[in-house]
Amino acid sequence: RDLFLTLNEESDILIGPAVEQYVDVHKQGGQVLTLIRYFGFLENKEGNQFISDQAISYAIVEAGVDGWNLIANITGENFTAFGFVKRDDDLAFMVRASGLLKIGNDTLKHDIQDELLYLEMTQGIWKVQAKWVAEGDFQITQALEQNKKLMMTGKFRGEVLMDDSEWSTETPFFDGFLMEFDLSSRMLNTSFTTGVFDVSLNALIISDDDTLFIGEFVGQVNFRDASYSELGFTDTHIFIYSSTTKSFTIIRGEGDQRFVSAALIDNQLILAGNFRDSLITPGLISSCRGSSCGFVSVLDLGFEEDNTTIFESTAELAISDLNIQNSIWSICGTFSGTILDYTALGEDWFCFIQDETNTNEKEVAERVKLFPNPTGGFLFLEDYHGKDFQVLDVYGRIIYAG
Repeated sequence: RDLFLTLNEESDILIGPAVEQYVDVHKQGGQVLTLIRYFGFLENKEGNQFISDQAISYAIVEAGVDGWNLIANITGENFTAFGFVKRDDDLAFMVRASGLLKIGNDTLKHDIQDELLYLEMTQGIWKVQAKWVAEGDFQITQALEQNKKLMMTGKFRGEVLMDDSEWSTETPFFDGFLMEFDLSSRMLNTSFTTGVFDVSLNALIISDDDTLFIGEFVGQVNFRDASYSELGFTDTHIFIYSSTTKSFTIIRGEGDQRFVSAALIDNQLILAGNFRDSLITPGLISSCRGSSCGFVSVLDLGFEEDNTTIFESTAELAISDLNIQNSIWSICGTFSGTILDYTALGEDWFCFIQDETNTNEKEVAERVKLFPNPTGGFLFLEDYHGKDFQVLDVYGRIIYAG
């Protein structure tokens, strides 16, 4: 599997001897940076190679008019890069590592202690901003730096040692966690989401009046003073916990409802996800006519009203990313079968940009045109003004990535 990136009408492909995997994307000033995982080497269309002598490596590459430019090549003995830290200034990302860890020619770690590292690049120099002892089975889903605090969400199971804290789950399933640190690495607070089956904490949204915690659960979820139960069920649902009301809002239905991404626009929560069978939001009950569908819900922060758009094909459709630009949301994803009047050749890509007039499925079908790639590799949508869909727009440059 290879990676592609298009910048305006110029495209570039990164190829290698095995699987290349997209991990995360980050906008910083005029740069669009992508974190990828690869094996052995990467090569772009100009024949330039990024080479690693380790089995599995990561690279941070920049989208440029001449194709991919290497920002950092990350190698080591035993490590996992979780993704970029959401912050306003210098580039940073989270890595779990034991043994050797290098970025370029700089060695950032060489001991065998299993640690969680907060890596930061300042004026072109990489350094370990903070680190914590981290042992056990855990995953980081989001890292956010705000108000001089670093906040991380994720999930864990079994026994975990995090800094000086020992965690354990009462069941063999995952629990969710929130960790808060100051910028000197001192842990300030931990919170856990628990249940009888899998629970994860996937995202943290901070507004002027509230802090929202978004995650997934099966059967039951408990967080702080709130609890919600659907015992006897094995489907995955989405929860939103409000720190102001100290209560849950549940997005549920028959079959699974899975969280993809969320953002805040003008005191409204934009939440993208996928579902099977049926979907119940605070203001909508809908069914999926294919085997899987996508949705985007625009919810007020009282969670009493919402405007939800359903995306579906005759077979499978899955939203993979949500982007916010100038208070307008847009999505990209994959589908098989037929969407509108186009039948996919296997699995194709789609993108869609929304405005305030696209309020229901009928309007979506009337206002969107499909422009498939003749090879059947991927496709994208144009809005009814005929403008190219903008996945990421930085100073007038239009970026597609996937």
